[in-house]
Amino acid sequence: MPYVHCLTNQDPGTRAEEDFKAGAAAILAEVAAKPENYLFVSVQTGQTLFVRGQREPGAMLEVSLVGSLDKAQKQEITARFCRLCQETLGVPGDGVYVVFHEVAGGNWGWNGRLFG
Repeated sequence: MPYVHCLTNQDPGTRAEEDFKAGAAAILAEVAAKPENYLFVSVQTGQTLFVRGQREPGAMLEVSLVGSLDKAQKQEITARFCRLCQETLGVPGDGVYVVFHEVAGGNWGWNGRLFG
């Protein structure tokens, strides 16, 4: 926890994926106080995505985490993830969707135990 899943139709290469992971870690640490030592990131590149019905650069991000964030935190994370996608994956902000999944600690397990 947290888990960031990024699905994109871009294929930016391994270095860009590493940069995306580092950026995601920094965003979640700074805005949501979620440390990188628990972070999982999945990046699926080269996927078929239609943005506004066209083959335009796009990315779908799902941010799953134990607990909840307030609206201001979600807004800040969304803005920063959109910039991160532009900088690392070449996807403009209007081609990025961010979905938050807030999970109760009793529904998330790790290392043989639940968080709540």
